[in-house]
Amino acid sequence: MRGFSLPVRVKCLTFILIVFFIYLRPAIGQEIIAIHPNIGATIDLEEKIHYGLFPEFYNFSDAQFYQATPETVFAKIRLWSHNGSEQVLQYYTPYQVYLLASKINSQPPLDEKERQSIHKRFQPLYTDKYLSEVHENSYCRMKLKDKHTIDAVYYRMRGDSVLFWINHQIVPIDKNNLVQLKYWDKYEQKNWIKWVCMGSVALGAFYGTGFLGELADLSSENRILLQFSAASAGSVVGYMISPAVNDYLLSATVIEFRTSRIKRLDTLEKTFYTLKKMKDKIWQIFAQ
Repeated sequence: MRGFSLPVRVKCLTFILIVFFIYLRPAIGQEIIAIHPNIGATIDLEEKIHYGLFPEFYNFSDAQFYQATPETVFAKIRLWSHNGSEQVLQYYTPYQVYLLASKINSQPPLDEKERQSIHKRFQPLYTDKYLSEVHENSYCRMKLKDKHTIDAVYYRMRGDSVLFWINHQIVPIDKNNLVQLKYWDKYEQKNWIKWVCMGSVALGAFYGTGFLGELADLSSENRILLQFSAASAGSVVGYMISPAVNDYLLSATVIEFRTSRIKRLDTLEKTFYTLKKMKDKIWQIFAQ
Protein backbone atom coordinates (compact mmCIF):
# COMPACT_ATOMS: atom_id res chain seq x y z
CA MET A 1 0.00 0.00 0.00
CA ARG A 2 3.03 2.29 -0.50
CA GLY A 3 1.46 4.12 -3.44
CA PHE A 4 -1.78 4.98 -1.63
CA SER A 5 -2.43 8.27 0.19
CA LEU A 6 -3.41 8.32 3.86
CA PRO A 7 -7.20 8.79 3.27
CA VAL A 8 -7.22 5.87 0.84
CA ARG A 9 -5.35 3.72 3.36
CA VAL A 10 -7.86 4.58 6.06
CA LYS A 11 -10.78 3.70 3.77
CA CYS A 12 -9.19 0.40 2.78
CA LEU A 13 -8.43 -0.47 6.38
CA THR A 14 -12.00 0.42 7.43
CA PHE A 15 -13.41 -1.77 4.65
CA ILE A 16 -11.18 -4.71 5.65
CA LEU A 17 -12.19 -4.38 9.32
CA ILE A 18 -15.87 -4.23 8.44
CA VAL A 19 -15.64 -7.30 6.21
CA PHE A 20 -13.71 -9.15 8.90
CA PHE A 21 -16.15 -8.07 11.60
CA ILE A 22 -19.24 -9.11 9.66
CA TYR A 23 -18.26 -12.21 7.74
CA LEU A 24 -15.64 -14.01 9.86
CA ARG A 25 -18.02 -14.86 12.71
CA PRO A 26 -18.63 -18.27 14.25
CA ALA A 27 -22.30 -18.47 13.28
CA ILE A 28 -23.90 -16.95 10.21
CA GLY A 29 -27.60 -17.80 10.32
CA GLN A 30 -29.76 -14.82 11.31
CA GLU A 31 -27.24 -13.50 13.83
CA ILE A 32 -27.43 -9.94 15.15
CA ILE A 33 -24.38 -8.00 14.04
CA ALA A 34 -22.99 -4.55 14.78
CA ILE A 35 -21.99 -2.82 11.56
CA HIS A 36 -19.82 -0.38 13.53
CA PRO A 37 -18.49 -0.41 17.13
CA ASN A 38 -19.94 3.08 17.80
CA ILE A 39 -23.56 1.92 17.59
CA GLY A 40 -23.58 -1.56 19.08
CA ALA A 41 -26.14 -4.25 18.25
CA THR A 42 -29.25 -2.02 18.46
CA ILE A 43 -29.63 1.39 16.82
CA ASP A 44 -31.90 3.66 18.85
CA LEU A 45 -33.57 6.92 17.91
CA GLU A 46 -30.71 9.13 19.14
CA GLU A 47 -28.18 7.18 17.08
CA LYS A 48 -30.41 7.36 14.00
CA ILE A 49 -30.56 11.17 14.29
CA HIS A 50 -26.90 11.65 15.22
CA TYR A 51 -25.49 9.51 12.39
CA GLY A 52 -28.20 10.34 9.83
CA LEU A 53 -29.35 6.74 9.39
CA PHE A 54 -32.65 5.59 7.83
CA PRO A 55 -33.72 9.11 6.75
CA GLU A 56 -36.83 7.74 5.00
CA PHE A 57 -38.47 6.76 8.33
CA TYR A 58 -39.97 9.57 10.42
CA ASN A 59 -41.58 7.21 12.96
CA PHE A 60 -38.42 5.21 13.72
CA SER A 61 -38.15 3.34 17.02
CA ASP A 62 -35.07 1.08 16.77
CA ALA A 63 -33.28 -1.27 14.37
CA GLN A 64 -31.02 -4.31 14.38
CA PHE A 65 -28.84 -5.76 11.62
CA TYR A 66 -28.79 -9.50 10.90
CA GLN A 67 -26.54 -11.70 8.78
CA ALA A 68 -28.80 -13.58 6.35
CA THR A 69 -26.23 -15.13 3.98
CA PRO A 70 -22.51 -14.53 3.40
CA GLU A 71 -23.55 -11.95 0.79
CA THR A 72 -26.65 -10.45 2.41
CA VAL A 73 -27.34 -8.39 5.50
CA PHE A 74 -30.82 -7.20 6.43
CA ALA A 75 -32.09 -4.72 9.00
CA LYS A 76 -35.19 -5.25 11.13
CA ILE A 77 -36.55 -1.74 11.60
CA ARG A 78 -39.24 -1.25 14.22
CA LEU A 79 -41.59 1.68 13.66
CA TRP A 80 -44.19 3.03 16.05
CA SER A 81 -47.66 3.79 14.78
CA HIS A 82 -51.05 4.79 16.13
CA ASN A 83 -52.00 1.11 16.35
CA GLY A 84 -48.83 0.03 18.15
CA SER A 85 -45.61 -0.93 16.38
CA GLU A 86 -44.79 -2.44 13.01
CA GLN A 87 -41.68 -4.00 11.53
CA VAL A 88 -39.97 -3.36 8.19
CA LEU A 89 -37.12 -5.37 6.64
CA GLN A 90 -34.43 -3.78 4.47
CA TYR A 91 -31.74 -5.79 2.68
CA TYR A 92 -28.18 -4.61 2.05
CA THR A 93 -25.25 -5.76 -0.04
CA PRO A 94 -21.75 -5.81 1.53
CA TYR A 95 -20.92 -2.55 -0.24
CA GLN A 96 -24.04 -0.84 1.12
CA VAL A 97 -23.11 -2.00 4.62
CA TYR A 98 -19.64 -0.57 4.07
CA LEU A 99 -21.15 2.80 3.07
CA LEU A 100 -23.32 2.85 6.20
CA ALA A 101 -20.34 2.00 8.41
CA SER A 102 -18.25 4.70 6.70
CA LYS A 103 -21.03 7.21 7.37
CA ILE A 104 -21.01 6.29 11.04
CA ASN A 105 -17.21 6.39 11.15
CA SER A 106 -17.19 9.93 9.73
CA GLN A 107 -19.14 11.26 12.74
CA PRO A 108 -17.85 11.67 16.31
CA PRO A 109 -19.15 9.10 18.80
CA LEU A 110 -22.51 9.85 20.40
CA ASP A 111 -22.03 10.98 24.01
CA GLU A 112 -24.52 11.80 26.77
CA LYS A 113 -24.34 15.55 26.13
CA GLU A 114 -25.34 15.05 22.50
CA ARG A 115 -28.17 12.71 23.54
CA GLN A 116 -29.60 15.44 25.79
CA SER A 117 -29.28 17.91 22.93
CA ILE A 118 -31.20 15.57 20.63
CA HIS A 119 -33.94 15.23 23.25
CA LYS A 120 -34.24 19.02 23.32
CA ARG A 121 -34.17 19.57 19.56
CA PHE A 122 -36.45 16.69 18.58
CA GLN A 123 -39.05 16.81 21.35
CA PRO A 124 -42.05 16.22 19.01
CA LEU A 125 -40.57 12.86 17.95
CA TYR A 126 -40.45 11.69 21.55
CA THR A 127 -43.88 13.14 22.31
CA ASP A 128 -45.41 11.04 19.53
CA LYS A 129 -43.46 7.99 20.59
CA TYR A 130 -44.58 8.14 24.22
CA LEU A 131 -48.19 8.95 23.41
CA SER A 132 -48.37 6.02 21.01
CA GLU A 133 -47.53 3.69 23.91
CA VAL A 134 -50.52 4.76 26.03
CA HIS A 135 -53.17 2.05 25.97
CA GLU A 136 -56.61 2.95 24.67
CA ASN A 137 -59.21 3.56 27.43
CA SER A 138 -56.49 4.35 29.99
CA TYR A 139 -57.59 6.82 32.64
CA CYS A 140 -55.42 9.95 32.34
CA ARG A 141 -54.73 13.17 34.17
CA MET A 142 -53.05 15.82 32.04
CA LYS A 143 -51.52 19.20 32.80
CA LEU A 144 -51.57 21.81 30.05
CA LYS A 145 -49.36 24.81 29.41
CA ASP A 146 -52.10 27.14 30.69
CA LYS A 147 -51.81 25.25 34.05
CA HIS A 148 -55.21 23.58 33.70
CA THR A 149 -55.52 19.98 34.95
CA ILE A 150 -57.99 17.72 33.12
CA ASP A 151 -59.10 14.17 33.91
CA ALA A 152 -60.00 12.16 30.82
CA VAL A 153 -59.87 8.75 29.15
CA TYR A 154 -57.27 8.31 26.42
CA TYR A 155 -58.62 7.45 22.98
CA ARG A 156 -56.00 7.87 20.26
CA MET A 157 -53.77 10.30 18.33
CA ARG A 158 -54.91 12.10 15.20
CA GLY A 159 -52.44 14.36 13.46
CA ASP A 160 -51.25 17.04 15.89
CA SER A 161 -54.03 16.30 18.36
CA VAL A 162 -54.60 13.72 21.06
CA LEU A 163 -58.20 12.55 21.39
CA PHE A 164 -59.67 12.05 24.87
CA TRP A 165 -63.06 11.02 26.18
CA ILE A 166 -64.26 13.90 28.41
CA ASN A 167 -67.85 13.90 29.69
CA HIS A 168 -68.87 11.24 27.13
CA GLN A 169 -67.50 13.32 24.23
CA ILE A 170 -64.33 13.00 22.17
CA VAL A 171 -62.28 16.15 22.74
CA PRO A 172 -59.06 16.89 20.78
CA ILE A 173 -56.10 18.32 22.75
CA ASP A 174 -53.13 19.80 20.90
CA LYS A 175 -50.18 17.58 21.87
CA ASN A 176 -47.89 20.63 21.96
CA ASN A 177 -49.98 21.97 24.86
CA LEU A 178 -49.24 18.94 27.04
CA VAL A 179 -46.87 19.52 29.96
CA GLN A 180 -47.50 16.34 31.93
CA LEU A 181 -49.56 13.20 31.37
CA LYS A 182 -50.19 10.64 34.09
CA TYR A 183 -52.04 7.50 33.10
CA TRP A 184 -53.22 4.32 34.80
CA ASP A 185 -53.68 1.07 32.87
CA LYS A 186 -56.06 -0.21 35.56
CA TYR A 187 -57.62 2.60 37.53
CA GLU A 188 -59.89 1.89 40.50
CA GLN A 189 -60.95 3.64 43.68
CA LYS A 190 -59.93 1.50 46.66
CA ASN A 191 -62.24 1.84 49.67
CA TRP A 192 -59.56 0.84 52.17
CA ILE A 193 -57.50 3.87 51.15
CA LYS A 194 -60.48 6.14 51.86
CA TRP A 195 -61.07 4.64 55.32
CA VAL A 196 -57.38 4.72 56.22
CA CYS A 197 -57.14 8.40 55.22
CA MET A 198 -60.27 9.32 57.17
CA GLY A 199 -59.22 7.36 60.26
CA SER A 200 -55.59 8.50 60.33
CA VAL A 201 -56.41 12.19 59.90
CA ALA A 202 -59.23 11.98 62.47
CA LEU A 203 -56.97 10.28 65.04
CA GLY A 204 -54.20 12.78 64.41
CA ALA A 205 -56.62 15.67 64.90
CA PHE A 206 -58.09 14.05 68.03
CA TYR A 207 -54.80 13.50 69.85
CA GLY A 208 -53.23 16.69 68.52
CA THR A 209 -56.11 18.78 69.80
CA GLY A 210 -55.96 17.00 73.15
CA PHE A 211 -52.28 17.82 73.50
CA LEU A 212 -52.92 21.47 72.65
CA GLY A 213 -55.84 21.52 75.12
CA GLU A 214 -53.58 20.34 77.89
CA LEU A 215 -51.03 23.02 77.06
CA ALA A 216 -53.84 25.62 77.13
CA ASP A 217 -55.03 24.17 80.47
CA LEU A 218 -58.60 23.63 79.25
CA SER A 219 -61.09 21.77 81.40
CA SER A 220 -61.59 18.10 80.61
CA GLU A 221 -65.14 18.70 79.33
CA ASN A 222 -64.06 21.46 76.93
CA ARG A 223 -61.00 19.50 75.85
CA ILE A 224 -63.02 16.37 75.00
CA LEU A 225 -65.60 18.44 73.12
CA LEU A 226 -62.82 20.13 71.16
CA GLN A 227 -61.16 16.77 70.42
CA PHE A 228 -64.34 15.22 69.00
CA SER A 229 -64.97 18.35 66.90
CA ALA A 230 -61.42 18.19 65.53
CA ALA A 231 -61.78 14.44 64.84
CA SER A 232 -65.00 15.07 62.88
CA ALA A 233 -63.31 17.78 60.83
CA GLY A 234 -60.29 15.49 60.36
CA SER A 235 -62.44 12.69 58.94
CA VAL A 236 -63.87 15.14 56.39
CA VAL A 237 -60.35 16.27 55.45
CA GLY A 238 -59.24 12.62 55.14
CA TYR A 239 -62.18 11.90 52.85
CA MET A 240 -61.25 14.88 50.66
CA ILE A 241 -57.58 13.89 50.30
CA SER A 242 -58.26 10.17 49.79
CA PRO A 243 -58.61 10.43 45.96
CA ALA A 244 -55.14 12.01 45.69
CA VAL A 245 -53.66 9.31 47.95
CA ASN A 246 -55.49 6.65 45.92
CA ASP A 247 -54.01 8.02 42.68
CA TYR A 248 -50.52 8.07 44.12
CA LEU A 249 -50.59 4.51 45.43
CA LEU A 250 -51.99 2.96 42.26
CA SER A 251 -49.56 1.69 39.64
CA ALA A 252 -49.21 4.55 37.16
CA THR A 253 -46.88 6.06 34.61
CA VAL A 254 -45.97 9.75 34.48
CA ILE A 255 -44.74 11.28 31.23
CA GLU A 256 -43.33 14.79 31.46
CA PHE A 257 -42.85 16.85 28.31
CA ARG A 258 -40.24 19.56 28.80
CA THR A 259 -38.31 21.75 26.42
CA SER A 260 -35.08 20.35 27.81
CA ARG A 261 -35.99 16.80 28.77
CA ILE A 262 -38.68 14.17 28.75
CA LYS A 263 -38.92 11.91 31.75
CA ARG A 264 -40.80 8.66 31.94
CA LEU A 265 -41.34 7.50 35.52
CA ASP A 266 -42.84 4.32 36.90
CA THR A 267 -44.64 4.26 40.23
CA LEU A 268 -41.67 3.33 42.42
CA GLU A 269 -39.58 6.13 40.94
CA LYS A 270 -42.15 8.88 41.52
CA THR A 271 -41.26 9.33 45.19
CA PHE A 272 -37.55 9.74 44.46
CA TYR A 273 -38.29 12.06 41.55
CA THR A 274 -40.54 14.25 43.74
CA LEU A 275 -37.89 14.42 46.46
CA LYS A 276 -35.25 15.34 43.89
CA LYS A 277 -37.42 18.16 42.54
CA MET A 278 -37.94 19.46 46.08
CA LYS A 279 -34.19 19.33 46.72
CA ASP A 280 -33.47 21.22 43.49
CA LYS A 281 -36.02 23.93 44.36
CA ILE A 282 -34.59 24.34 47.89
CA TRP A 283 -31.09 24.57 46.46
CA GLN A 284 -32.19 27.24 43.98
CA ILE A 285 -33.76 29.28 46.80
CA PHE A 286 -30.56 29.25 48.83
CA ALA A 287 -28.42 29.92 45.76
CA GLN A 288 -30.29 33.13 44.93
